[in-house]
Amino acid sequence: MKKKLSAIGTTGQGDFPVRASVHENAKHAEIAQDARRALTVDGHEPVFDAGEIYTCTKNIWHILPKSSLHSWIGMAYRHCNAASKNSDYRAIRSTIEDILARPGFFNDTKPGVAAVGRFWRVTEAGKLYNEPLTAEHGQRFELPFAPDTSEGEPEMLGDLFSMVFDAEAREGLAVAVGALMGASILGLAGYFKETGFLIGSGDTGKSTIGALLTKLLPPGVCSALPLSALSDKHSIGNLEGKRVNIPGEEAADIVFDAARFKQITGGDPVSARFVHGREFSFVSNALNIFTANKMPPLREHGKQIYNRMVFIRFSRPVPNEKRIGKTEVAAQKMFDSEGAKI
Repeated sequence: MKKKLSAIGTTGQGDFPVRASVHENAKHAEIAQDARRALTVDGHEPVFDAGEIYTCTKNIWHILPKSSLHSWIGMAYRHCNAASKNSDYRAIRSTIEDILARPGFFNDTKPGVAAVGRFWRVTEAGKLYNEPLTAEHGQRFELPFAPDTSEGEPEMLGDLFSMVFDAEAREGLAVAVGALMGASILGLAGYFKETGFLIGSGDTGKSTIGALLTKLLPPGVCSALPLSALSDKHSIGNLEGKRVNIPGEEAADIVFDAARFKQITGGDPVSARFVHGREFSFVSNALNIFTANKMPPLREHGKQIYNRMVFIRFSRPVPNEKRIGKTEVAAQKMFDSEGAKI
């Protein structure tokens, strides 16, 4: 039964087992308790945090879609009088959420990333270290390959840096880009409390960097909230569980809220609410990387603000004869050739 339930949301209705051990006159609370037991896979009980139920399979936590849960409740408990209509399913789901509630569960896990059954993190000494992956690491995705830790810079990415950065600033800017990418992948945004601003005219490769980073991470942990959306309570919840936020080119006249910016980047709890959902709080671990032709104006100036900004100026366009394709094509070629090295 557990094997079938681990695939909930992807199986057909014929695969839903009837929970015959539950009495036909069982109340919502009794059904919810039984559902908790049924959804426990590999000894790991589901968790309700940040507005979603997560189940754990092979030490990776996955969102259990509400629509799939409703379908399963309707089929698994169809013999129960208290599970006969949509309002019952919603009530049972709400009770399941209350039972499984562990607010801040994912906030309490150490920064790092899962890759091929291992958990990779940075030690206090600044060294990359890996250990066997467990459910307690709280990972919600897994990289398809282990990092290539051999010496040397990735060739194609290094060539891009040499073309678009001024020679005297090239080494420092390349390190800054690498730090932003590494902090995104390893979930270290809350530790560094910094935001990247990739500034430069068109055809300078800044969009390629963003596209490359989204190749290295699965879509579920990437978001695209522009600066203007960071003050919206309903939008900001989309940063929960994300590793990186890379919207498109920012408008030249955007003026963003410095107080909200400090809250999001400072590791403070942020209040959010999805439409028709419960209000919740979370600590954003998404590293924000914004691109623009010039730096958007600020409502507030001061050391606290500028200390959280990493400015990377793309000074020169990529020569026509050196281009390896449009943004997505170039990023895909780099990923295919040297993704693990990057």
